[in-house]
Amino acid sequence: MIRFEAVRKYHKGKDNPAVSDLSLHIAQGEICVFIGPSGCGKTTILRMINRLDAQDSGRISVNGTATDEVDVVALRRGIGFMMQNSALFPHKTVAENISAVPRLLGWSQERIQQRVNELISLVGLQPELLSRYPNQLSGGQQSRIALARALASDPPVILMDEPFAALDPVIRERLQDELISLQRRLKKTIVLVTHDMEEAIKLGDRIAIFEEEGKLVQLDSPKNILANPSSEFVKKFIGKDPSLKRLTLMKVSELQRRNVALVRAGGITTAVDKETEIDSKFELLLNEKFEPLEWVGETNLPAPKMTLVSGEESLHHALVKILSTPNGIVVRVDQKGKYEGCISISSLYRALNDSLLESAQ
Repeated sequence: MIRFEAVRKYHKGKDNPAVSDLSLHIAQGEICVFIGPSGCGKTTILRMINRLDAQDSGRISVNGTATDEVDVVALRRGIGFMMQNSALFPHKTVAENISAVPRLLGWSQERIQQRVNELISLVGLQPELLSRYPNQLSGGQQSRIALARALASDPPVILMDEPFAALDPVIRERLQDELISLQRRLKKTIVLVTHDMEEAIKLGDRIAIFEEEGKLVQLDSPKNILANPSSEFVKKFIGKDPSLKRLTLMKVSELQRRNVALVRAGGITTAVDKETEIDSKFELLLNEKFEPLEWVGETNLPAPKMTLVSGEESLHHALVKILSTPNGIVVRVDQKGKYEGCISISSLYRALNDSLLESAQ
């Protein structure tokens, strides 16, 4: 979809290149994350895709066509771009911000209105925000509007330059989850620049790690980068505890089902496979629909609060929940809230160990 072939770029007044003979292919429908130390050229590489920066040599193509052979205005209108700090037009309403590119493309008013309404719903905001101005929105709302604007003309390619960097951790994680959810449905080709390895691991189908002068040192899936870093530079950039970072990539649904002693409504005890049993001083009470209700026990100790986790959550989220529960066990449920098993620290340890063995083979 996007291809760099021996691309080189110099900044004015600099002897060393900002980007050195870069060859890189980004596949259609993937999220490719650019990461590296400050000043390594990752934002310059992103901006060369829509010719906000021009290469000095080499070839950049989008869907087989060289970008310098296309009218620059037409090129940019066909590529969504989401910048840092949202960069919304302050004098335009939310609706006007979202519809900026469709208006330039000459869409009818009816088509524009339909698209704006569709997008405001897609990014999870209320229609009453459409008449407001950016300074009347929270940072998280502004980021959602910026994403809607980037998607407005339904471009096949979206460029994102540290889109969530200015947000607080809670809102940032929520928007990362929203982007992953949207990508499952939209299948855009997304190139995203970040300085945060955790974000790269969470969002990227593949991660491109750069060092100084825009030199590509490793391009691979997050799983393979964590398991097999290509150099000492990559190891240092990944940081400590790569095994824990792997938990972000793994889903609860990948775990083998394990149980505790179960009590059905009406006092009927459900049989448990001893080979997959988790030791617990308490039993889990289920109703007649097999939905978990609470922990119960005959001891004098107060029963712990029940904590639920879904199969779609990461093992990192499961770990956080396990560490915050008094009995160190969380209850896994399906989309309908029915019991699917329990997870403990030992469950995560086995899953992580199995994953490491698999990567080593």
